[in-house]
Amino acid sequence: MGYVVHQISSKFVLKRENQAAALAAVKQLHHKISKGLLCLPRTPYVDDLGASSAKTVLAAPSIFEALAAWGWTAIDYAPEGIPTEEPGDIVELDCMCDKLGRDWDELFAALAPFVENESHVSMTGEDGAIWRWFFKDRQCFRQEGHLAFDGPLGKPLHIVELR
Repeated sequence: MGYVVHQISSKFVLKRENQAAALAAVKQLHHKISKGLLCLPRTPYVDDLGASSAKTVLAAPSIFEALAAWGWTAIDYAPEGIPTEEPGDIVELDCMCDKLGRDWDELFAALAPFVENESHVSMTGEDGAIWRWFFKDRQCFRQEGHLAFDGPLGKPLHIVELR
């Protein structure tokens, strides 16, 4: 079970000089402290989050491997139209999961201080819901959206006969 998702688009920029700090922030997500319920002492532990394995993330030598453990491929080349990005900068994220990760909001919040303004990752869900994670001023916002077809209709389409 789970909520089926599909990525619509992304414009996600994480500069090379911020990648080590972003990796540390993602690794920190997996370090938790127990609540100390029933008079038990509060103790540190490592938590698996979403589809990610804490051991894999904590052993990751770079943000690329850590994001892969969370189900995201970080693309670090400059596609046509983005010639200003330095080699090694992450310029796009590609979702490799078909189900919504339960802790993706937390992941993107941790990355937010290191991601360039106006970055975003847009998704659609199995029920037609559309949303994106939008990065602005070192914060991440989850923004709901909708698809609108508000332009005029074009010319009618015709079948072309092949001979």
